[in-house]
Amino acid sequence: MADKFGTDLAAELGARIQQICPDFPAEALIDEVAHAHAPGGWAGQMAAALHSHLSPDYSQALAVLLEILGPSVPPEQSMPDAYKLTPVAYFVAEYGRDHFDESMAALRQIASRTYAAQVALRVFLHDGPDRCLKVLHTWVHDPDPHIRLLVSGGTRPRLRLRAMPGVTLLTCFIDDPVPLLDLLAHLKNDPSYAVRRSVGGNLSDILKDNPNLAYATLTHWAQDATRQTRQIIRRAVRLAVKKGDPRALALAEAVK
Repeated sequence: MADKFGTDLAAELGARIQQICPDFPAEALIDEVAHAHAPGGWAGQMAAALHSHLSPDYSQALAVLLEILGPSVPPEQSMPDAYKLTPVAYFVAEYGRDHFDESMAALRQIASRTYAAQVALRVFLHDGPDRCLKVLHTWVHDPDPHIRLLVSGGTRPRLRLRAMPGVTLLTCFIDDPVPLLDLLAHLKNDPSYAVRRSVGGNLSDILKDNPNLAYATLTHWAQDATRQTRQIIRRAVRLAVKKGDPRALALAEAVK
């Protein structure tokens, strides 16, 4: 792997872990990463190496990884170093599937440090959407915009994060977007620009597979829409407007 995503990152993560666990074999981590061939791209290879050298007990290993996350990134700011913690999100997605409550709680913490939490969330949605939706319906009311962004971004029916291969299509929401639309309705007036932008992208995905239902929802939202909702609708139909879709053009005119 390239040094930035390989041995250099392994050295940094190993040093962070040693501050908590002085006996952690950082050199062995670096060596394994240098010769890694595990699936999942560089993030998967790093997660596999961490799994090899941390406690075999998921709860204990996760507790250590959460200790090295560092400070939360302030809302609306970019995350230039988010890639460094992508392996932690991958670790949760790969090894935490049988530890639902613990893993979901971990993703809440990871979400304010790296967008990779959105990709990790998709694994749990794929495994059990109903169980996840119960949690997400509480997260849409969380005062932290990072958590609300985790909901709007992680539930997109179509999403790909190049640094961390994962569940690209959420077929549960492609086959039946109603539960997702019900969830997004709680965010249609969100005060965070990042969340509103993400909700618009999510709705744009829904339009690709379920245009009739999506347009009906957006038309309903357009009635007495706030400034925030109008912004979401414009983003949702942006690509369809470029294609000249008459329903998209009408909605864009209604909320301009």
